[in-house]
Amino acid sequence: MSLFFNFSKTNSYYTKRINTEHRDQDKGRVLLKKYCYSCHNPKASESDRIAPPMIAVKKHYKKSNTTQEEFIASIQNWIKNPIKKNSRMTGAIGKFGIMPKQYFSDETIREISIYMYNNNIEKPKWFDEHHKNKSKNHNKQTKH
Repeated sequence: MSLFFNFSKTNSYYTKRINTEHRDQDKGRVLLKKYCYSCHNPKASESDRIAPPMIAVKKHYKKSNTTQEEFIASIQNWIKNPIKKNSRMTGAIGKFGIMPKQYFSDETIREISIYMYNNNIEKPKWFDEHHKNKSKNHNKQTKH
């Protein structure tokens, strides 16, 4: 009987933990859409966008060996001090200019960054083709 009771307590712990993590993920997604998509909207056409889509931001800031804390720190550094030296997206700066400084709390930036790091980010319909062509052009330039 005590084995069943212990399992029930443990199961309840994991259920609460999963629900909390899910709620936290939802918070990051909601904040991303609320604060970032006004400029980084994945629904914007390639010609109508005013900033790179968030999937592009993620690809530039998260490499295979980037930890979650490194990712968060890089995103916070960029948002708090958006100068060319702090950017990992010089092509985007050339196309769109420097992002205006944002005044979000550390916690808001952290929630958005955690969501971005751990989840698939919605990408525009044109993104894969654009990214493939950009990679082809980059490879041609480096071979010469």
